[in-house]
Amino acid sequence: MGAPMRTSTRLLTAAVLAALSSGAFAAGPAERALGHLRANGAIAKAADGDAFIARSVNVDADGTEHVRFDRTYRGMPVIGGDFVLHSRNGQVKGANLTLDSASRPGLSGRISAAEATITAGAEFGTDFTGVQEARKVVFARNTSPRLAYEVVFTGTKRDQTPTEMHYFVDASSGKIRDRWDMVHAAKPVGGTTGGGTAAVATGRT
Repeated sequence: MGAPMRTSTRLLTAAVLAALSSGAFAAGPAERALGHLRANGAIAKAADGDAFIARSVNVDADGTEHVRFDRTYRGMPVIGGDFVLHSRNGQVKGANLTLDSASRPGLSGRISAAEATITAGAEFGTDFTGVQEARKVVFARNTSPRLAYEVVFTGTKRDQTPTEMHYFVDASSGKIRDRWDMVHAAKPVGGTTGGGTAAVATGRT
């Protein structure tokens, strides 16, 4: 390699390093939002064991960034734990969320997955074409976070329209906390995927 080539390489390397240090190669909105959550999880009522997945990104004309996140707790979906983080020029402007507590439930309930399935099935009825195994979730829609089972039944209604009912059965009381039909209702948690996916675990700050 001749002297002119070595000089050109050194100049290019210096330019790249300068660009990186000046922020010209800065991370995207989702990564910046995750950085805010790492620095201050309290803005999203974060708890030890929480992790966040960026689901969609919107950027206003003035540069304000809106990043929607889904939340899990120790690997379990947090129903009602989704939120939108707003920031501009590297500063957090606020967050829209319904979760009002950083408390989290214990991981063992008083009823089993089979018992939760029976409870949900008693309401759904016998005309079902499939049933998925009940999975544990943290249910936090209009209530303090509590352990629950999500049980899904699929079938056909009397008017011959398909149905996919999601039941959320309290793992302690055995009561159905909520239910919705995914065939006819918009998904009440989460958002559309956009701008890739990113996740980070954060502890309470």
